[in-house]
Amino acid sequence: MRFNGSILIHRTPEEVFRFVVSPTKMPQWNTGLKELKAVKGRRTQKDSVMNHIYIENGEVLVVREEVLIVERGREFTSELIHKNMISTIQYLFKTEGRATRLDVKVRVRLVPRFMGIFGLFMRAAMRDRLLQDLGTLKKLMEK
Repeated sequence: MRFNGSILIHRTPEEVFRFVVSPTKMPQWNTGLKELKAVKGRRTQKDSVMNHIYIENGEVLVVREEVLIVERGREFTSELIHKNMISTIQYLFKTEGRATRLDVKVRVRLVPRFMGIFGLFMRAAMRDRLLQDLGTLKKLMEK
């Protein structure tokens, strides 16, 4: 299952990149995310590992993040791993005039395969949440 989101933010790619990858800033714009905890390295380094701590419907959910690509001001790609799902999230930062076009590409693989039937119902909700989070990010950055 794949879905994308895009938003124009009136800040430089470097500023948007720093805000997006910051473990202290991410909970401000990512719905349900309460905290990021370092397991190995720093989030701005390739091969680092973080735990994302979410609160969903009163339950604590821990998702492991492995950082795959870090190109400051250009790209940040990571893989989020949970027992039922593996998601690859690619953030692309592109200069557009005096602003940054942030494109987000998400690929979700459900585990086990029979969970795939739920993908039909989850895709729209996950994309809507991504767009909501990008809107919140834009508001925070353009204050």
